[in-house]
Amino acid sequence: MFRNAVKMGIKISFGTDAAAYPHGQNAKEFKLMVDLGMTPIDALKSAMANDADLLGIGQKVGTLEKGKFADIIAMPGDPTSDITATERVSFVMKEGKIIRRSTGTLPGTGESATPADVGAPVD
Repeated sequence: MFRNAVKMGIKISFGTDAAAYPHGQNAKEFKLMVDLGMTPIDALKSAMANDADLLGIGQKVGTLEKGKFADIIAMPGDPTSDITATERVSFVMKEGKIIRRSTGTLPGTGESATPADVGAPVD
């Protein structure tokens, strides 16, 4: 059924309340969507723009545009070529505050990354 919906161009929304994956492992749904025929970019859109549009709040959230509210994540790698990169989120900003920042070395710089305090304001 999912493959047919993808082929027909039906707008698909990411997520469920059916407990398909344990809490905190929702990103595994991206790989499942791609394995069933959705492109990585369309799978990503299903969790952002599609969700917002289907909930009727697309004018406020769902895409990175001037005047919209946005929470931001970052991960090592390119999820448009390896959708499993979404399972390795290393940075989360919510409402302008850093919620999570992984420790280690920043790619390509050799500089050390440090954990941010939860809720630390962004300078």
